[in-house]
Amino acid sequence: MARIGIVLAGGMSKGLYEVGCLQAIAKYFPKDDIKYISGTSIGVPTAYAFSSGKLDDVVRLWREIDVKQAGKFFPSFAGNANLLQKVGGLIGESDEMSCKMFGTVWNFTERKIEYIPFHKLSSSDRLDYMYASIAFPIFNKGVKINNCTMLDAAFIDDIPVYPLLEKNLDYIFCIYFEQKYYKFENDAFDRKVIKICHFPNKKMLDTLTFNPKLIDDMIKYGYDYTSSVIEKIFISDKKEEVYKAIKKVEAENESRAEPRLTADFVLLNIDKMTSRYVKRHMK
Repeated sequence: MARIGIVLAGGMSKGLYEVGCLQAIAKYFPKDDIKYISGTSIGVPTAYAFSSGKLDDVVRLWREIDVKQAGKFFPSFAGNANLLQKVGGLIGESDEMSCKMFGTVWNFTERKIEYIPFHKLSSSDRLDYMYASIAFPIFNKGVKINNCTMLDAAFIDDIPVYPLLEKNLDYIFCIYFEQKYYKFENDAFDRKVIKICHFPNKKMLDTLTFNPKLIDDMIKYGYDYTSSVIEKIFISDKKEEVYKAIKKVEAENESRAEPRLTADFVLLNIDKMTSRYVKRHMK
């Protein structure tokens, strides 16, 4: 039995890839092996759906997007009340979560990032923080929670490994879209990280644009890609053998490696984003 964590980055319409990735993980590993999941932006509703057994509902949500009503430009839809209703529909009064989940929000009022433990919240609080997690700063107003304005944290910590750093985990699947092979925090943690980051290299506009015709293709890509990684790395039940396989993949991607120290990265980006947001709204 392994102790596994999952990290889901933000990526707007690229969240569909994450659905396929999670489907593959669920196929290869028992539900009880997944101990923690962390998400930012679109990764938050997807993480919640996975941990509450509602991944099919996320796919249905995507299929119900009316691009004629919402506009082909994704943020137009992201600010639409219809989306909030749909995402909010993932949360039920009696939901049971199979693993502990953290959703990332930017507390603009207190100038800090927060990793919210959804597994500890009431259904009404989960709803508020879910809305906040996808309140994209450029296109949406923040969500007021406990007299603080909460926003999407994608610009600050798009790959929220921080909540899992000190957890007792054997492996962490880290799914993100930045086309870089990051080295996370320290060697002890990084040796456990399985990086799922070889996705089609799309331009920013493509990320913001939702094409309903690509739903099945994107989910399939995420599923097939993640399955191939799992089959390549988990060649043994022995952890040391798995770690050797992870190290081998790391060596193969050495030319794309780049350090990403979590705490420093988050603090730096909080300062940058707070400054930009204040200046824009004071004009």
